[in-house]
Amino acid sequence: MSNDNDNKFISRNMYTGSGSRKPITGAILSAVCGLIVIAFGVFRFVTMTSTYEAGGTVSVNRYEHLVYKIGGFPGILIAYILIGIAVIYYAYSDYKKKTEANPKDGQQ
Repeated sequence: MSNDNDNKFISRNMYTGSGSRKPITGAILSAVCGLIVIAFGVFRFVTMTSTYEAGGTVSVNRYEHLVYKIGGFPGILIAYILIGIAVIYYAYSDYKKKTEANPKDGQQ
């Protein structure tokens, strides 16, 4: 006879890997990846604008070209920033979800 308490117990104590035992590690790594995406966006923006101002041609991939047609070089920067923020938000929400599902012994 399985009930809701059994399912909660299983979800709290079931580990999918060594990383799921310490959710802060995955959250930190994901947040760092988000910061790297933002830093790459800033780097890409600076290099594209400096190349364009120097009279050179700027090579972009198809996704950047689509964003460039909509918002220009600032649009590409904004897109990278939004992607980085989304990754950071996912890391935070996933961490909160894992820590709420695994309360400490004194809080059960």
